[in-house]
Amino acid sequence: MLTPGFAFADRPLVTEEVDTLAPGDIELELAFEYLDDPEVPFTGQEVNRGFVKLPAVGLNIGLGKIVELQADFDGIYLDQEGIDREYDRGDLRLWTKIKAKEEGDFWPALGVRFGIKLPTAADEDGRGTDETDFFALFLLSKHFGSVYTHLNLGLGILGDPNQRNSQDDVMVYGLAIELPLESIPMRLVAEVNGQAFSNEHNNVASARCGIQYKITDSFIWDIFGGGGLTRESEDWSVGAGFTYRFHAFNVE
Repeated sequence: MLTPGFAFADRPLVTEEVDTLAPGDIELELAFEYLDDPEVPFTGQEVNRGFVKLPAVGLNIGLGKIVELQADFDGIYLDQEGIDREYDRGDLRLWTKIKAKEEGDFWPALGVRFGIKLPTAADEDGRGTDETDFFALFLLSKHFGSVYTHLNLGLGILGDPNQRNSQDDVMVYGLAIELPLESIPMRLVAEVNGQAFSNEHNNVASARCGIQYKITDSFIWDIFGGGGLTRESEDWSVGAGFTYRFHAFNVE
């Protein structure tokens, strides 16, 4: 049986839950992900390539009862003909998540999440766009018995590398479900997430399913597989990772 009150890590889900870390808690995430044949952003170009995030690193910090700071960064290995460097840095993303309302009997928990993607990736081979992006999302989470569901919906403002002082405004969304198993400390997870209404070949969407396995109260292992749902998305993807949680400091 799962430990009462234990919140599993979000990995391997991209969709975010409303719940925040306890004050002073820190989560460290380390993973790898492989995406087969994703398109280069803003181009619509179908390039035969393998896109490997190694490592995919995440850091989440609970600052208060309702506030969590998040950061994630990827090293990118490209399996693609004609590139100058196969392995290079990816983008750095910074987030703030705020839990605005607790879940009730008839209404979901409500939160917001704001983020920025900094242009740290090498852009000449399609690892990034060399542009700064901004995101603002509403988060909803609701239990239906033992099943935990999440909905993310918001706006992404993507800097356009092909036109100066231009941008691509997209709808960002995610819908996820978590199902705990009774006999072992494991959850089955599944989601659909992506971007829609793009004018610049950025209508990406993916479905993935996976498991989260609790090795200890502080250590979680996950694995997933998935597939793209639009032409601009990857054909398929796989990944695995670990999340380690610990209490680092006290918050008055």
